[in-house]
Amino acid sequence: YDHVAHRCEAELRAGARRLYRRLLGVMVWADLVLWGALRGRAKVFPEVEYIRYDGRPGGAAYAVHPHVDNRSLVTLVCLLARRGDFAGGAVGFEPREDGGEDRLEEPELGTALIFRGELLQHW
Repeated sequence: YDHVAHRCEAELRAGARRLYRRLLGVMVWADLVLWGALRGRAKVFPEVEYIRYDGRPGGAAYAVHPHVDNRSLVTLVCLLARRGDFAGGAVGFEPREDGGEDRLEEPELGTALIFRGELLQHW
């Protein structure tokens, strides 16, 4: 597969400031309720990426290899296209327990998945 990631936090902050603040707000809220990873941090450095994936897995189980997002205390993934406009699109997560089943989510347009990107292996 091939993918291209475009950093776009400056454009989002300048052109859609209300949306930018709401996205950050929901991430901070999720962390406050679930994890507390941001507690005690005076500064954060949000990185917003628009990522487009092209291609097929080519025999691999998944198009994207399992990975973590280094230094990302909170990761938000949001689907920006209708499911019928592309093939694939499932987001996989490691099992909750050793020996458990992988978890697959198939988000719909506008659905946000929020998780601890630096801890939870995903693809």
